[in-house]
Amino acid sequence: GWGAGAQSGGREGYLGVLLRSCIVEMVVAQGWTGARSGGVVYALTDAMTAVVSFFIVGQETTGRQIVELVIGASGAVWVVFRADIAALMAFRVGYGEFIFFFGCLSYAAYPVFLRRFHLPPLLLSLAVHQSLSR
Repeated sequence: GWGAGAQSGGREGYLGVLLRSCIVEMVVAQGWTGARSGGVVYALTDAMTAVVSFFIVGQETTGRQIVELVIGASGAVWVVFRADIAALMAFRVGYGEFIFFFGCLSYAAYPVFLRRFHLPPLLLSLAVHQSLSR
């Protein structure tokens, strides 16, 4: 089932659905993609959080933060591809990467909605865990 929180329309239930979709989409996507491709998409999660945060809570990203996000994502991609430029250039987005992207987007949206709903992280984690375990 969806858990008591989602059935009653509670904020915790919606966050539980975000977490569930994140996990399910990431696991399902691994059937169509490899660890390298998943790692590349996952490296963009911080940037996704910044974009979602802008649209949901209106948080603006400073120039310094954008530079940090680009450096972090570039470094992660560099490590995932083991500094192999040819492998990076051969990277193609397929069905699995597309599904994995939406799982990462759900994961990126979770802390943003936590802030939007004005819920403390520890209490929310307990509420979501209770919702997921039913």
